[in-house]
Amino acid sequence: APITAMACQSALQGGSARRWLSRTLRKWLSVNGGVLLISLVVQAVSQIGYHAGGLAVAAAMSTATLYCAVFAAATLTLRGRRRVVGGAVGSKPATAIAWSSLIAHPIGSACERAMHDRYLTASSLPLRAIGGSPIALATGFGWWWGGLALRLLLLEVLFDGFFYLAHRAVHAHPTVYQYVHKLHHRHTHDVWLLSSLQMSTADVLLTHTLPLLGALWLVPIAAGLEISVAKTYLLFQGELIPTQSRPIPSNPVQSRPIPS
Repeated sequence: APITAMACQSALQGGSARRWLSRTLRKWLSVNGGVLLISLVVQAVSQIGYHAGGLAVAAAMSTATLYCAVFAAATLTLRGRRRVVGGAVGSKPATAIAWSSLIAHPIGSACERAMHDRYLTASSLPLRAIGGSPIALATGFGWWWGGLALRLLLLEVLFDGFFYLAHRAVHAHPTVYQYVHKLHHRHTHDVWLLSSLQMSTADVLLTHTLPLLGALWLVPIAAGLEISVAKTYLLFQGELIPTQSRPIPSNPVQSRPIPS
C-alpha cells in the first residue's frame, strides 16, 4: 500500500509538472510570438516611412505603430483585472492624466530609434540571405533568434542597471524630483495603463533615452527587425509591469518638504 501511494503521488506530481511546463511553454510562445508579430508590422511600417521620407519619417511612423500596437495588446492582456486605487480594489481613477504629459515618451523613443539607426547600428546577416532547403531556413532563423535573445537579455540587464542609476539620481534631491520626475509619480495612488508614459521631457531624456542609448552602444543590435524587436520588448515591459493591480511604492524623498 505505501508503495502504491508513493507511485500515485509521483504520478500526480509528474502530471502537475507536465501541466506547468505546458502552460509555461504556451505562455512563452504566445508572448514571444506576439512580440515578433508586432515587430514585423513595425518594421514594415519603418520601411514604408524610410522610402517615403527618410530616417526621421521612418522613426516617427514605426514608433507610432509600435505604441498603438503595444497599447492595444496590453489592454487586451489586462482586460478584466480590477484596478487598485489607494488600496481599494475596483475604484474609479482619482486623477485624470493630461494627454500632453504623454507626448515626451514616444518622441523620445522615436529619437532613440533614429539615433541608433544612424550612429549605433550593428551589422547583421539579413534573414532573406539564408537560402537552401526549409530545414536550412529554419535552422538559420533559429540561430538568429537565439543570438538575438541573448543580446536582448544583455541589453535589458545593462539598460535596467543604467535606468536604476538614473532613477536614483532623479529621486536623490527634492528639487530635481519636483521639476524632473514628480509628474511620473502623480499616480502612485492610481496605477493604470498610461501611468508609465506620463513623464516630462527631461525625465524621458535622463531616465530612458540616455540609458537606452548607452546600452545600445555596448550591445550590438542591427537596424531593421532587430531594433524593432528590442523596442517592442522594452515597451511591453514598461507598459505591463507598472499595471499589475498593485500600488507603486511612494517616493523615498517625499518625507522631506517638497513644494507643490
